[in-house]
Amino acid sequence: AGLDRGDQISRVGRYRIRNERSWQRMLNRIEPGETLGIEFTQRGIARDSEITAITDPSLRISVIEADNDMQVSRFETFRQNWLESKVAE
Repeated sequence: AGLDRGDQISRVGRYRIRNERSWQRMLNRIEPGETLGIEFTQRGIARDSEITAITDPSLRISVIEADNDMQVSRFETFRQNWLESKVAE
């Protein structure tokens, strides 16, 4: 989209961006793969472009027990050792 640090985003798709709350509301309503128009101000010049929403590939949420039993066992050992170290302090 040509965005740079310091640019001020004013609209993404049909969502007007006025503050952090409206930004979060927009993020919660769009879907990965959705292409949206974006309006922003860059160095005092109004610009528009398109962006495509993606998921963050570095973010993964899972229940630790769903990974595997060995992982759970290692986590429980780690947790127990950590808790014991806090009692000793």
